[in-house]
Amino acid sequence: MNWLFLKTGKQQFSFIYKIENLLEASYERPFKVKLAFTMIETARNVVELNYFYEVLRGTEMIGEIKLIQFLE
Repeated sequence: MNWLFLKTGKQQFSFIYKIENLLEASYERPFKVKLAFTMIETARNVVELNYFYEVLRGTEMIGEIKLIQFLE
């Protein structure tokens, strides 16, 4: 697992992730991950499903993510 940040306009939310089907994941095409936010209640109030957000490692943008489902 690794720490990254989801950028939502002026706010950023830290999260850790786990890649599903690691052997099938490729940086050249979309793949599924499970996220765990540190401030999940606040993130739920700000983050929208089915919308693309920038993913940052520190201040460096490393990709985009689209959240498709919130889990408990």
